[in-house]
Amino acid sequence: MAAKKIACPLCCSGDWVLVDRLSPAELDYFYRQRYEIPITDHLRGVREIAFHECQTCSLKYFFPPIAGSHEFYARLNQFDWYYLAEKAEYKRAASLIPAGARVLDVGCGEGKFASWIRQSEYVGLELNLRNGEKGVGGPTILPESVGEHSRRYPAGYDVVCTFQVLEHVVEVSLFIEDCLRCLRPGGVLIVSVPAADSFVSQTVNGLLNLPPHHLSWWPDRSLSYISRLHDLTLEHIFHEPLERIHYRWYASVWAYGLATRIVGAQRRLLNRSLTHHLLSGLLLPLVLVRWAFLFILPRPVAGHSVVAVYRKGNSDQDGTDSRRT
Repeated sequence: MAAKKIACPLCCSGDWVLVDRLSPAELDYFYRQRYEIPITDHLRGVREIAFHECQTCSLKYFFPPIAGSHEFYARLNQFDWYYLAEKAEYKRAASLIPAGARVLDVGCGEGKFASWIRQSEYVGLELNLRNGEKGVGGPTILPESVGEHSRRYPAGYDVVCTFQVLEHVVEVSLFIEDCLRCLRPGGVLIVSVPAADSFVSQTVNGLLNLPPHHLSWWPDRSLSYISRLHDLTLEHIFHEPLERIHYRWYASVWAYGLATRIVGAQRRLLNRSLTHHLLSGLLLPLVLVRWAFLFILPRPVAGHSVVAVYRKGNSDQDGTDSRRT
């Protein structure tokens, strides 16, 4: 793996540090055990997946970037929890969208966000729909990429949203450019991703935060850096509060982190060692106590997702980064 070939997918910097390494065999083992999804076809010829942190923009990313196939997402789509109708970021985004706005939802799933903005003109883009089609009478959902759509409808929207999508994308800068090409000057870009500054990034064996599902982790600094690379002004970054559905998850991560600091154990992205199993089992009482305290004495805790809101410049440029070659 030649270092000179590794560049940050956001800012293209080659200045990075190695955070962890993933074994393809271990990754496949966990996906089979938890979701009954083999990923060997994704990993052919891959000896190791490295996890880097960019020293320029702070983005954390996996290399090589192994994206999930259509079949991989079709298998995940069989789980009812994969596309949720109720998301905190939907409520936040809907509050920012005026009636009558033309809205593009990139990577929209089944178009659940459309029900939150019924007074707007909604179009969704989705390449991995469950059963390959939307329901009759549902929102307008097109089976095409944002790149294809941007060529047909340049500057065609007042708002472009992308919920829980950017972390799945291989060519991050190109994806953002295509979103901006769809957006009119002065329009709003709303991006929601799992919060790397939250407990989510501390989860051990958190498969859906690893390839071939997630390819990058987004701290606030990386979200802010987007506006330095494109014709955008960052207006807000909102962290959703910890939701009750995630209380136990958060308590487990908190307790495990405390224990690893006490015993001096190294926290790894994937771990099925005896030490890990012993710690996980012994910590159950502590997890339950922390979980209960979240109900009894709620404190502000950053939740699963973060929403960044940007405004496109008023120039007539198409949003393309002029440094791109």
